[in-house]
Amino acid sequence: MIHLAVQGLARRRGRTAAAIVGIALAVALAYVMAGVTSGFDQEVDRTLDALGSDLSTPEGASGLLTGGMVDQTAGPEGGQPLLFSRDIAPGGELDLNLFGLDRPAVDVVAGKNDPGPGEIVIDESAGVGLGDTVELKGTPLEVVGVTSGVRLYAGGPVAFTSVQDMQDIYYGGQRGAMAFVGGEASDTPGLKPISRTTARADLIRPVQGAVVSLTLIRTLLWIMVGGIVLSTGRMAILDRRQELAALRCLGATGRALGVTLAFEGGLISLIGAVWGVNLGMALAPLFPLEVVRSIPTTASILGLSVAVSLVAGVLAGWQVTRLPPAAAFRGAR
Repeated sequence: MIHLAVQGLARRRGRTAAAIVGIALAVALAYVMAGVTSGFDQEVDRTLDALGSDLSTPEGASGLLTGGMVDQTAGPEGGQPLLFSRDIAPGGELDLNLFGLDRPAVDVVAGKNDPGPGEIVIDESAGVGLGDTVELKGTPLEVVGVTSGVRLYAGGPVAFTSVQDMQDIYYGGQRGAMAFVGGEASDTPGLKPISRTTARADLIRPVQGAVVSLTLIRTLLWIMVGGIVLSTGRMAILDRRQELAALRCLGATGRALGVTLAFEGGLISLIGAVWGVNLGMALAPLFPLEVVRSIPTTASILGLSVAVSLVAGVLAGWQVTRLPPAAAFRGAR
């Protein structure tokens, strides 16, 4: 039956090639979208790593950055005040995500990671280097540290200033904090510890709509892949109905012929999926957003595309089991 499936695909080279190309394009788009979704997740994880551990917020806060302001002296012993704001990155093309934190846990590729007054640590995606000056609302700050890959909210570079500079530039000199990093919040009245899961949910919320949209589009692409395989299998039945009927008369069971068509669908899908993943990898660097390329993502894309196609192939094969040999010889559809 495998030999029969390969022969069938070879005889319909044009139709087989068209199906493979269609599947490859759909898989390439699904691969890129899965990579972008994973990129959103990794942005949040890297940002949380850069902030440090033992996060706490005022009681009543629903998330890391949604609890309003409290006096910076209200933090736990040994804790650092944390502030957040957004601005336009140098060049005016990207949003700049600013954290006021004196001693972030971020790794730098150049310089130091602890900004003092008049200093800033910023990701290289902002297009500035060590020793450059970044102006925030008319206040010049010297770049004393450069990070790599620390971005948030769909590729916006993350930067760190001193708490004092953040307070002076964005909060009118108010000596407050939105959250605290470090210390024992459980021993501090008015504060509560916040888990990494809660902080993560708070940071990813602004792009959650994009994540849901990308997931929906990926689902539609998988339906498209199944439709291509199902229509290809249906056309194979129509083109080969007399051949299939003859095989039935020679003793081939409907189940065996159905397995043959399912194998054809799986083979077409596997070839298309491999090409699609390679095409997606080639297209990934062209996207302005981070597209995560990983072995788990590749394996899941390949496995899911083959699984969807096998289901479609089984549906096409099921039609063979309902094909009476005599009706096929008469040319019935």
